[in-house]
Amino acid sequence: DLIPIAKEIEDFLNTINSNITVAIMGCAVNGPGEAKHADIGIAGGVNEGLLIKKGEIIRKVKQDDIVDELKKEIIKMTK
Repeated sequence: DLIPIAKEIEDFLNTINSNITVAIMGCAVNGPGEAKHADIGIAGGVNEGLLIKKGEIIRKVKQDDIVDELKKEIIKMTK
């Protein structure tokens, strides 16, 4: 469900005071292309999702871990 994920990431971004642009996409087929202007993002899929940086797929991640993995990548980008 994208809306709760987007809200969670928005709240997280507010705690770190960053100008990072994040894309939360529902489709792993179109997601990477549609998210190419974002600094980082995720695209959902069946049982897994994709972590994306600047439109390039970084790696596949289990669906249950995707939000935590996205947060870890955001933290790395802010250091």
